[in-house]
Amino acid sequence: MKKIVVGNVDCEAQCGDPTLRNVSERASSSRVANRMAWFLDEGDVFVTPYLILPEMMAYIGRFKGFLPGDVTQVFPGNDPADTVLITESLIEGSDLIERIRVNLVPGVPYGMISYFPDPGAGAIAQGLGLEVPDTDLKFMLDGRAAALSKKSLFRGLAEERDLRIPPGMICRTKEDLRMAISNHLARTGSVIVKQDLAGGGEGNVALTTELNRGYHPGAGQTLRIAGEDDLRTASEAVWSRYVDSRNTCLIVESFLLDAHPVYAEVDTRGQVAKVINLGSMRMDPTWVGFEYPVQNLAESQIAYLVHGSQAIGDACLRLGYKGLLNCDAVKADGSIYFHEVNVRYGGCSHLDAFCRLTLGEDYYGRHGIVTENRAPFKGTFEGLEAFLESEDLAFDLPRRRGVAIMTEDLARTGTFECLVVAESREEAMGLEDRLFGRALNPKVALRG
Repeated sequence: MKKIVVGNVDCEAQCGDPTLRNVSERASSSRVANRMAWFLDEGDVFVTPYLILPEMMAYIGRFKGFLPGDVTQVFPGNDPADTVLITESLIEGSDLIERIRVNLVPGVPYGMISYFPDPGAGAIAQGLGLEVPDTDLKFMLDGRAAALSKKSLFRGLAEERDLRIPPGMICRTKEDLRMAISNHLARTGSVIVKQDLAGGGEGNVALTTELNRGYHPGAGQTLRIAGEDDLRTASEAVWSRYVDSRNTCLIVESFLLDAHPVYAEVDTRGQVAKVINLGSMRMDPTWVGFEYPVQNLAESQIAYLVHGSQAIGDACLRLGYKGLLNCDAVKADGSIYFHEVNVRYGGCSHLDAFCRLTLGEDYYGRHGIVTENRAPFKGTFEGLEAFLESEDLAFDLPRRRGVAIMTEDLARTGTFECLVVAESREEAMGLEDRLFGRALNPKVALRG
């Protein structure tokens, strides 16, 4: 069945008022949205916040078996150079649904997949009469995905299933926050404070009494606490900045020392939840890529990660969600601790789809794979392709080796996303080192 693919990244349910997002944040959101193009097939329609270059679409099509003209991009703006996020308010207050409708083949049924199953996606499905089950449509229109993604709900959901979570507290007042930070700083010297509903490290801030400590993985900012006055000032500042009409509480967690971030992606579209991929998360300080297979975990720890993720997936399935979700966890002190679930397509979803397409359904554990979200390159897309070819770095399907371009944002930020694959982890890391050693930008730009 043909389908509509909706790149509704950072809608209201995820980031609050989208008009407050600056140019850089909107560019980042649209780059994430355009990962969804890897789910396109011939005859599909892609609803995108930022038009994908024909050259990039042709690149995807070479793997997927379509030409750029075989898929249709629908953009809600008037200036093709603009970035217009696909939000609930946009869908309700614009002609986006009609723009999609005129690109559908009359009499042909269409399904739909969306990055985030929010009421906006539900409005598109309902407005166009798409082939979406009534239960799935109701789940979207009810806004249940946002509710299931709340970290406050997750703590109870995980504990009910006897899953380990970091010591912490749900804080509903400014004084709760100060007390929780004080109590949990005593455990490890550092805490992380999280917004109830946020992703990608946004809304996460670390506080530490270790004045010489560097960044804290997963936190976009670190505040130093040298005494009670610092504690009170910092807790008030964090409360004022991160509490709003959407996030009415904050979650404080003890920051687990020497934590190794990992994740598992779960498919709940069947009768039972099933883990379909897992890996290590590369942090600097927030998430910048993945590594496969998962590193530094014993077999028993992998089994616990899979067991816990499937339990969380089954809970979401019973509450009405049928789709992909990802469970974030860390390995610390020899144990796995779960800390959140994202009820949506994740940064791993398109990578898994690409690997299954090019490496086979049994790719996991048979190859070394690393990914980067902000790889630097000065030039055009054609120049990037030529550079990879000239350095014998371009992905070679027969050899199952090389650098594959996942998305590009060369015009706005001079970066692209890539997946590097080889027979072993060491060889993949070597290819990555060659890529950044020979690219036109210094590697430091990767982490900028």
